[in-house]
Amino acid sequence: MGERRGDVVTMNEGKAYVFDLEGNLVDTLVSPEPEVGAQFGWRVATDGEIVVVADAWHSVDGVSRAGYVYVFGKETAVFEVDDLTIDPSSVDLGGTLTISLEVTNTGAKSGTRPVALMIDGEVEDEKTVTLNPDESETVSFEVSASQLGTFSVEVDGLSGSYTVTEPEEEPTFWERIPGFPYESIILGLIAVIIISRARKF
Repeated sequence: MGERRGDVVTMNEGKAYVFDLEGNLVDTLVSPEPEVGAQFGWRVATDGEIVVVADAWHSVDGVSRAGYVYVFGKETAVFEVDDLTIDPSSVDLGGTLTISLEVTNTGAKSGTRPVALMIDGEVEDEKTVTLNPDESETVSFEVSASQLGTFSVEVDGLSGSYTVTEPEEEPTFWERIPGFPYESIILGLIAVIIISRARKF
């Protein structure tokens, strides 16, 4: 199934989804050569384990919207993305968090693909991974928590969220004293009374 106006690395770049007969998502395909508005996934066809995807408006040799067709399957690199992790899921303002995921090449050839991190629908960062057949790699992004709020995260169809909160204020010296302030005040008054009585004698 194609999502020709899906945003991956660029706007309306497009992507395609591969499902098994039970409706489970097997793979998310993206253009090997991302281009704004190319609309990868305009048409999708399958034959066994072979998937053919049209990149309808991709430029070719300087010719706008000439179009490409990509063939994915046993004889190509096929990437699967899994295990999206956001650590920590709640962070103080000014802190940092790590967003990571596992990328695996389940195809028969080596290949390269971009991995784009989107936060609140905008591309925050992008990395490129090159893998041999049956090879996996953990891709990590460091994100600065510069604004308060809850933020949505999406990477290649995987989604999650994190929250940025105000840091807790450090207690003062006196607040660190056990029982402050009531017990400390009472002890202080008792000490003053004892000292006053002692002076009378």
